[in-house]
Amino acid sequence: MKSIATIMKKAAFLPILCLSFICFGQASLPATGDKDNGKVEFIKSENGHLFFEVDLKNIPATGCIISISNQEAQLLFEDQIRTTVYKKTFQIPNDGSAKIYFDVNGKKYRISQSFDLKYKVETKWEVTRL
Repeated sequence: MKSIATIMKKAAFLPILCLSFICFGQASLPATGDKDNGKVEFIKSENGHLFFEVDLKNIPATGCIISISNQEAQLLFEDQIRTTVYKKTFQIPNDGSAKIYFDVNGKKYRISQSFDLKYKVETKWEVTRL
């Protein structure tokens, strides 16, 4: 029969082994918005449309899905990306939305960016000498 000391040593060893697998054995995801993996930028507003550029890099071989939605959770765009790089300019109608969300999700890959849309009307005066 085993001694209590031997049983206690084995019982203490098992949780330590499990914790080490949990802490050091997980593959970490890249940080959201990591510049090495890509970016989403607002470019301009023109003719009632908003232009955003999505530039993604280091996409895993398993691919990922890009989705664009507004604050009402209406899906504006969704696509499967199967390449290691992806660059596209999106033209989104300026329909009065207050927020636009860009989400790129895949295995070991995630980028999430949101934009607050505030509309401002400016009056510019131009004065010339006669």
